[in-house]
Amino acid sequence: MRKVITFLIIAISIYLCQATALAGKKKIELNKNQIEVLKDYERQGLLVLKPDSYTAHIHPDLWAIITIMQKENLSIAIAIYCGNERGDYEYYVKIYDLMSGDKLATYSTWGGFKVY
Repeated sequence: MRKVITFLIIAISIYLCQATALAGKKKIELNKNQIEVLKDYERQGLLVLKPDSYTAHIHPDLWAIITIMQKENLSIAIAIYCGNERGDYEYYVKIYDLMSGDKLATYSTWGGFKVY
């Protein structure tokens, strides 16, 4: 029983250290290819980024054809791009449908990825 309690204390401590590190305002960089993809989507009218309001609007056809893993990765990239553009390194974004305005997903370093 003592070993189990010790293990749980260590596991919780590790989790709290990771959560604290994620909550810190440490800058995360996108590589040039990731930035170019986002800018290319913007040029094509498939994506509208609004860093100051923590939002992005994505064309429903693009959202419909990508896998859930691609949606998560795209959401992370958008959050990082917007956080860096604002300069506050708060990696959070709400993603909306470009045509209907419906909320599609959110991503944050503290809450992860969520699809609606």
